[in-house]
Amino acid sequence: FYQVQNVYWSADKNQAIIEYPDGNKILYDFIKNKQLTLKKEINEPEFNSTGQVAYKHLTNDTANNWLAVTNVQGSETNLIEPLGDNENEVQIAWSPTGEVAALFAKPVGNDKTEVFFIGLKEENFKSLIVDGSNFKGLWSPSGARLLYHAISGQNNYNPMLWIADAEGETIGNHKFSLGLSTWIDKCAFQSEKILYCAVPRELPEGAGLYPELITDTEDLIYKIDLSTGLKDLIAEPADKDGNKFNIEKLYITDKEDYIFFLNKRDGRVYKIELK
Repeated sequence: FYQVQNVYWSADKNQAIIEYPDGNKILYDFIKNKQLTLKKEINEPEFNSTGQVAYKHLTNDTANNWLAVTNVQGSETNLIEPLGDNENEVQIAWSPTGEVAALFAKPVGNDKTEVFFIGLKEENFKSLIVDGSNFKGLWSPSGARLLYHAISGQNNYNPMLWIADAEGETIGNHKFSLGLSTWIDKCAFQSEKILYCAVPRELPEGAGLYPELITDTEDLIYKIDLSTGLKDLIAEPADKDGNKFNIEKLYITDKEDYIFFLNKRDGRVYKIELK
């Protein structure tokens, strides 16, 4: 595969949707060594654990923009919710249970956002009120809680991590700030109770408004106990020459013995031994 722009993996890593810079996409089956050409209108696809794919169907006509769910062959496609011109406020984010396919973040004034949980069967889930804007969420392993970042004037428009209950009638309960200024993209759950995050040593004011411009941070790694809120600084990673890392993604091994991370500066993967 040459000049690939994005890869969206299935849960079992046997299949992937591969996107090229010109917008063309293919579904590739690594077991059968077969590929299927997909429509260009498919955007931001995400697999769930059963192989369904949620995506944004985007066209030049906003009346034909939809949140949709399909099987991998594309033979059974369901239109879930019209997007109109709100595609930027919708995050494809399958819950681990498969009940929720996406999150819709609607600004409601006074520096607040109301987050709606979009299911497959027109369920009327409770919403979550977020303090701030530019919301993005990450499910805990069971789907019982939602980690998210948001920005507000109270934090100089830099991202702040929060967590809240996100299941059934408890949605929005036990909401509290973790007191760490970073993005969820730099975090990974090890379990329901343990979270690891890469946190910039410092951020310029307004970093949350234009995260794509923040390319030169020096990141520290924290371990957070979500049952108590306690945070431990466990690493200040640097290479053999003392150069710090701008961590793009974190990965925790199942045994919690290693952290692997992708360094944004050179595109390489590094590891830290925890035990």
